[in-house]
Amino acid sequence: MQYIAWPYAYSKTPVPRNQKRALVFVISVEANTVISRDWVKSVVDCASERDDVFCSAFLSGVVFHGEGGLEGKDYVDGDVEAFLSSLGTRRIESSNPNELDRELLPGPYVLQDGDFWKVARLYEDTAKAFTVGLQTLPDKSILPLRLQGTGQKAAIAVPSRFPSSSTKNRLPLAGCRTTVKEIFDVQGLKTGLGSRAYSELYPPASETAPAIQKLIEAGADLIGISKMCPMVLKAPPTQCIDVSAPFNPRGDGYISPSGGSSGQAAAVAAYDWVDFAIGSDSTFSGRMPAQANGCFALRPTLISEKLPSALLSSPEHFTSPKTDRQQIFEDFVNDLGRFLGVQAETISAVDLWEQTPPMEAGRETLTEYLNEEVGQTSAKAVSNLPHYRTFRSSTLGGDMWLYLQLLAKDL
Repeated sequence: MQYIAWPYAYSKTPVPRNQKRALVFVISVEANTVISRDWVKSVVDCASERDDVFCSAFLSGVVFHGEGGLEGKDYVDGDVEAFLSSLGTRRIESSNPNELDRELLPGPYVLQDGDFWKVARLYEDTAKAFTVGLQTLPDKSILPLRLQGTGQKAAIAVPSRFPSSSTKNRLPLAGCRTTVKEIFDVQGLKTGLGSRAYSELYPPASETAPAIQKLIEAGADLIGISKMCPMVLKAPPTQCIDVSAPFNPRGDGYISPSGGSSGQAAAVAAYDWVDFAIGSDSTFSGRMPAQANGCFALRPTLISEKLPSALLSSPEHFTSPKTDRQQIFEDFVNDLGRFLGVQAETISAVDLWEQTPPMEAGRETLTEYLNEEVGQTSAKAVSNLPHYRTFRSSTLGGDMWLYLQLLAKDL
């Protein structure tokens, strides 16, 4: 196993410096908790079973962290000391929240000079699903973490899941690791859209997309940005040039990961250390990769979340005609409606079109009209992206809209 660590909680009390770094395991002790052998064993067993960052080496030192009653040597009895000694523990200490500059969550740490360093385990991105790994600092700001594994594989740092075992102020997504498509803004990072040219032109995002920020505030750990087809166009991942296609873990590993959200599907399918991923789906960009990589995709209602800081392809793609194969979905919607106590309403885009057709459609049906428009919609969306108009004549040597029209038709 390989790890990376960075300062997390600093000691407020002056301590002798230049102490040797030590691996420690912090155990949170809540009020009225009796520190018995069985209780300590249950904590260690929980860490061993659910946390892939934790390993027995961290038990070389155990720190009981809590308010009051942990001073001196009386907070653990001989049975606890004997049990920990059998696990290789050579030092037992206590700490008080008032001694540190921030809340210390349970889990594995590096301890030096009274300061606790947060630990993350490094995994190699063997499926090449990520564009960059991320590091979340104590103040919740996010920095790119560019680490190299063996060969041409990147290394992704994943934090411990064990802090989520604490019931104190526990957040709903604590311990969950996620990656997001390069279509979503993350403050301080460039939203590259899978395109070298666009990444060079577009400045770093000034804020994080609200949908992603909600996940972070709910306790999710954002461990990286994952790949997508360039410019939200309908290019198969294996035909993309600027960013290499992720490897589909199914079959012989060379099956196409399929679709625009291919990096997210490949990451979820390939790695146990990724719990879920956030992609996008306007023309099957999420459902196709899920099917190809063998995982599930959830496409929420369009208006269920605000997306001002996400770059999507055309809104015209979101509706689809009703088919008999949607029966399973309709049954689910009806069950959900009964559970929530609301009435599910079925809307037919085809019927609405026939009843109130737009003037510009003339006498064309919805299918006839979209057959002409869909081929150009992605190109229109791209041409309207911020900063992209600077690509016009100076870069392409011709009219941008004409170039994008041809590109869309070729696809």
